[in-house]
Amino acid sequence: MRRRSFLAQSAGLLASLGAWPVLQQTVRRVRRMLQLNGYAVDAETPLELLTSYLTPNDLFFVRHHWQPPAVPDPKAWRLVVDGEVARPLSLSLAELKRMPATTVTCVLQCAGNGRSLQTPRVPGIQWGQGAVGNARWTGVRIKDLLDRAGLDASARHLHTFGSDAPPAKVPPFHRSLELEKAREDAVLAYAMNGQPLPALHGAPARVVVPGWAGDHWMKWVTRLSAHAEPQHGFFMDVAYRYPRAPGAPGVAFPPDQMAPVTELLVKANFSAVPDQARPGSAVTLRGFAFSGAPDIAKVELSEDDGATWLPAALDPRHDPYAWRLWSYRWTPARAGRARLLVRATDSRGSVQPREPVWNQSGYLSNGWHAAEIEVSETAIVAPRVGERNLPAVGARTPALPDGPGRSVAEQSCVACHSGDVLRQQRLTERQWTASIAKMKGWGAELSDEDSARLLGYLSEHFGPGNDGYRPVLTRPIGR
Repeated sequence: MRRRSFLAQSAGLLASLGAWPVLQQTVRRVRRMLQLNGYAVDAETPLELLTSYLTPNDLFFVRHHWQPPAVPDPKAWRLVVDGEVARPLSLSLAELKRMPATTVTCVLQCAGNGRSLQTPRVPGIQWGQGAVGNARWTGVRIKDLLDRAGLDASARHLHTFGSDAPPAKVPPFHRSLELEKAREDAVLAYAMNGQPLPALHGAPARVVVPGWAGDHWMKWVTRLSAHAEPQHGFFMDVAYRYPRAPGAPGVAFPPDQMAPVTELLVKANFSAVPDQARPGSAVTLRGFAFSGAPDIAKVELSEDDGATWLPAALDPRHDPYAWRLWSYRWTPARAGRARLLVRATDSRGSVQPREPVWNQSGYLSNGWHAAEIEVSETAIVAPRVGERNLPAVGARTPALPDGPGRSVAEQSCVACHSGDVLRQQRLTERQWTASIAKMKGWGAELSDEDSARLLGYLSEHFGPGNDGYRPVLTRPIGR
């Protein structure tokens, strides 16, 4: 199949899925990923493939700020543990693996999962709802590493560093988390679902923080450093922050009125939903639910827009901070288009809200999820695409649209990420102005004339009316 024909077919198939907030399972369950950025690779998992307790490695979503580093020679890699410790460490991978091992099963979710559902729209990777997965992580307790290093009583924060390097003057992705949480249950993992940690997931070792958003799960770790104060920099002081007291949709807050994103919010999703149902015939609906609390207390469904709720059955498989699979036996009463809603309540009593809290970065979206099912006596034949016809993840996508300013966009934007990132935006001129200012602050050399051309181009092609973007279908990771 020619590339242009494939992309057209992919767009058509994804268009049949409808808006991302509503799950309409009209494409058969072909194993595939939804690529939102060709480089550095960002790809999410179709919800209908998230039906198992453990998400397979090759179907687990991937998120990168920039191109991943080369995988180091395992014999040459070292982990440094320093800062406010009595005995700084420098451990090889073999030495790390000789320490007592632990295994945790828990959810990893990108902080921006569901960003595309925010209204008004916000900039960034426009994740649907598939930037999440549940895996079994094996490694060494960070508490054990810090105890071995002789942690000083004055230390309160663990600074984490990976080997990935940003382009130009872009600030490095350096983070820190509270030592109380790090010592409680965080792990430095070198295996995922019983296999060596894959390169795109941070090999040879990554931080695992059960119950917390993925921005704390540092990949390609080379250094852990204990300090009295949190780390500072763009990705701590500006990014990955959530309003302490959220305002109305569209109201932005300065960083000092926000706190770092930490715990996940309670959330349930549909995954396995039939293409259609017949009046009076029962069908089984399935999904998953998770939270920053250790467990899910209940999952409920509604077919009357939330007026009444009925309990779903929870799968007995569970580990602290892992997701709960759920199922519900539903019998449609009449023909027509049915719309069902799902919500979860966690073990602390937090209830999933109807609408997510709007915030300027689109973090932690957790509104009620909806599924639409055609109830009819007439059979529907769903379209199908074969996995062998799909490109590998990282596939190149079409050139940016023609127009004045395209060359400036290619030089200043596409140098760091693929055109996918631009094509999925629906931003106002004001939002594009702020984005250009951030680019210039990070080293983009743009004259006033070029800035004006770029603003005009981006506003024309990727403004609020831009609704034609669909992710690219690719093969599973590593296939």
